[in-house]
Amino acid sequence: MTSGATLALKMPAGGLMCHFAMTYINTKGSRVSNQSAYITPEVMKRKNLSVLTHDASVTKIIFEASPDSRYEPARKSFFVLVPYTLPQTLMLSGIGPADQLRRHGIAVVVDLAGVGAHIMDHPAVDVALEETSGHSLSYLVPQSVLETIKMMFAVGHPDLMNSTIEDATSGSGSPDLELAVSPSGYFYHGRAKLPNKPSLGLHLVLLRPKSSGTVQIRSSNPFDPPVINPNYLSSANDLFVLLRGMRMVTRAANTIPLARVIRDKDHRDPGFSPDLATASDPVLAEYIRLKLESLYYPTSTARMARPQVGGVVDSHLCVHGVKSLRVVDASIFPTIPSGHTAAPTIAVAEMAADIIREAHVEQN
Repeated sequence: MTSGATLALKMPAGGLMCHFAMTYINTKGSRVSNQSAYITPEVMKRKNLSVLTHDASVTKIIFEASPDSRYEPARKSFFVLVPYTLPQTLMLSGIGPADQLRRHGIAVVVDLAGVGAHIMDHPAVDVALEETSGHSLSYLVPQSVLETIKMMFAVGHPDLMNSTIEDATSGSGSPDLELAVSPSGYFYHGRAKLPNKPSLGLHLVLLRPKSSGTVQIRSSNPFDPPVINPNYLSSANDLFVLLRGMRMVTRAANTIPLARVIRDKDHRDPGFSPDLATASDPVLAEYIRLKLESLYYPTSTARMARPQVGGVVDSHLCVHGVKSLRVVDASIFPTIPSGHTAAPTIAVAEMAADIIREAHVEQN
């Protein structure tokens, strides 16, 4: 498969960085996913692998006490969760903040306050603009029966600008923001109805937020969805960084060659994003608050750290106080990376495979 690439640009004001990411494409022109790369037909034939989909749900992990007074799973089963549901499953199994577990009548196996306590995400702000070149893919979000048919046969309020911004990046070359462009505009994950006209989308992603939220259980019923509070923009610094980034986005939209394919602001359908290039700080900040949404990169709900500082797993990915129970996903990141989470999650999984293999060899 072809390799991905990242371009970084440094903004003069505040020293912010923005990166432009390219995806991975195979020789057939298809996007490479974890499934296509790892769960190949040959792998699916393995007798020691079962893949459950759709209605398969993990409701609880059953533990039994071991001779060294620690707990371990009663069955040597492996399952896959995500950072939203992982803390819910751990808490339903008795691993998590003791007061929260007792409140729902769940027996405490291990008191770990960090379970679900530090969820982080990459929030994004969407700008949808009317496009005039005739090459838009807006029919991918169909607004009529004709466009649905076309899709089926488609191929291939303070003075924010003067506020001091804290550098939350992990290094001098680490980006704060990502700018993405889509060949059709959308709002609210595609659920908001846009005018039935060609469009394009500009998307600003906050890569190193300082805000973090929580995942808690709603009840002891595993089929009740967890209570997720991402707590976006709870840090004023996040709003300041996004505001400066939006200034960059709006300048790009008004610069050649992009400006040539965007409907003039005086003739633009009001259903699209308004002209933001000359908007005041309070107006632009309110737009950010209204349009902010998840980029589906939840991390850090079971961080790798000591229990005393809110950690859930150790350096071998084992849950503190439990034998042979490992967390292998983006939940273990102490903080969210400055970039898409797929590559570092794959790296964690590769490391986990090595650790488990070595442990198996030692036991035998």
